[in-house]
Amino acid sequence: MAENNGLRVIDCEVCGFAHLESGGAAEIEYMAGAFQDDTWFEKERQEHVAGLWDSCYEFQWRIMRQTEPFLDFGCGAGWFMWYVRRTSVPMPVECYGAEIAPIPHEYRPVNVKHLIYHPAAPEVNQRFPAVRLSLVLEHIETPRGFLLTHLEFWKPRRILIIVPNEFNPLQRKVGGSWFVSHWHWNYFTPRSLTNLLARFGYRPMFQGASFPMELFILLGFDYRKDEELGKRCHLTRLRLEKRVGWRIFHVYSLLHRLLGWGREMIYLFEIERKPIKIPSTRVPLALA
Repeated sequence: MAENNGLRVIDCEVCGFAHLESGGAAEIEYMAGAFQDDTWFEKERQEHVAGLWDSCYEFQWRIMRQTEPFLDFGCGAGWFMWYVRRTSVPMPVECYGAEIAPIPHEYRPVNVKHLIYHPAAPEVNQRFPAVRLSLVLEHIETPRGFLLTHLEFWKPRRILIIVPNEFNPLQRKVGGSWFVSHWHWNYFTPRSLTNLLARFGYRPMFQGASFPMELFILLGFDYRKDEELGKRCHLTRLRLEKRVGWRIFHVYSLLHRLLGWGREMIYLFEIERKPIKIPSTRVPLALA
């Protein structure tokens, strides 16, 4: 389906989604914090303190409509939790975080330090009404095994999942396999993500997306091999969202549902009474 720097992405009939054939080191290097350094953490801290992510987080929090304790698995430094705790009215919702990568304490929001646990901690391995998995499943070598293990003790009614929206129409229009990386084992589409969760009895109750970053490339701002240009495009999008507010994500979500656009999928799943049967008819994932 795609190939870059010797890495091949295959349309796997066994798994039901696209993933690297071999050569990935995403989970191992993620656990070691290999792709994050002080510069990366400081950039993240500055963006959050400036409120550039508030619109994105407010949108996610509104679609979750959560009033009970929730778990943010793969929470990083804890910025989503920080947003929830400082904006929830009248009382902050009880939130827990789990993160396997080492996060220097100086780059964490002060009021959530004590709420971030290792994924194996007893505080994480309990029942939660809702779970947020933001940019997690693409890094894990076996998403089905991960969900099978963790959903058994979480038993959430709702799961908010955010993953890159690969093989989308704009990405195909841009062309090339630039998005293939050893950091990402898995390459989901709306169909393959929905089918994966259906195996565990969850249906999508909201299908949204983030800003379609490929638009910058089509407008002539090709950031793929220009890191500084990529940073400027990234900040331009964040500033737009801060100025317009959280409702702009409903525009992105409409474009996603109508045209398949969006750099990341933002899907909220809800438990059904029983797992949904997956149709046996195969559709190429790149066209799903």
